[in-house]
Formats: sequence, structure tokens, C-alpha cells
Amino acid sequence: MRKLQTKEELEKKSKFKKSIISFILLFIMLISTLGYSFLSNTPSQDDASNVASDKITLQYQGNDFILLSSYDEIKDISINISQIPEMYSGKILYIDSKNTGVSQEIASSLGKFSSRVQGACYGACEENLPERNCTDNLIIWKESKESKVFQEDNCVFIEGDMRAVDAFIYKLFSK
Repeated sequence: MRKLQTKEELEKKSKFKKSIISFILLFIMLISTLGYSFLSNTPSQDDASNVASDKITLQYQGNDFILLSSYDEIKDISINISQIPEMYSGKILYIDSKNTGVSQEIASSLGKFSSRVQGACYGACEENLPERNCTDNLIIWKESKESKVFQEDNCVFIEGDMRAVDAFIYKLFSK
């Protein structure tokens, strides 16, 4: 059984509950306003132009590609390929790379055209991956101090670092 309370005690309890609820709602409103102001903060004109000049942005058949490298970083990389994006259209793209960042950079761009992207080995390998040769669409990446990109049949060999990968993608989509 509940204890009988006077009208004054009930009003006092009701005011206390309303004060607590008001404080909580005010706190939520304040936090959400601050969160909105931080999340919707747009960069200034200077910041936007610096970001735009640092990374390469390409557009090809309505698809946007943002590469990690700048034009200055890739301009001197030797590229000798005749591939075009349509050569990957509807076909499986195989990638032989030990670097997941490189694989993701290639897959995020060429994967939009190929039927699927799959890891593979160029020739024989000890991993549980399919062994492929240059009759398949195969991109082989190897880390190297010298950056270059070249092609043999359907194989594209990328030697270097991420800049070499971006140089290949840039050349492929800017023809």
C-alpha cells in the first residue's frame, strides 16, 4: 500500500519530476546543436582548394574516382599500356598483390566495370588462390624502389608503390 500524501507533497514531487525531465531535454538539445555544428562544418575556400589540388579526381562514364596521389607524384612514372576500361567490362579481374591497400585501390576503380574482383597468383603459388596467366585480366603489383607500369598480353605489371597504382588508374581512365 502507498502512503497517503497531501496535495502539497504531490505538487512538490510533480515539480521535481518536471524539472528533471526539462533538464534532460535541455541537455539533449544542447548536445545535438553542438554535434550538428561540428559535423556540418564545411572547409573554407582555401581548405577546399588545397584538398582539390592534392588528390586526383577523375570522371569516367558517370563514375567518379578519387585517387590517393597527386599529379606531381605520378607525372614521372613510366607507363606503357594499351588497356582501356572496357577491356575489363563484364569479366573477372584478378589481382596478384600482397598489399591490401593496393588491391583495394585497384578494385574500387576497375571493380566498377568487371563482373567481380578476385585475388590470384601470377603463375604457381603456395597460397590458396587461383593460378592465372596473361590470358586472363590480371594485374600484378610488386613493391619496388623504381615505379613503372607495363603490359604483356592481358597482364598489367605495376612495380613501385601506391603512386604507381594511381598512375596506372589515371592513365587508364584519362585516355
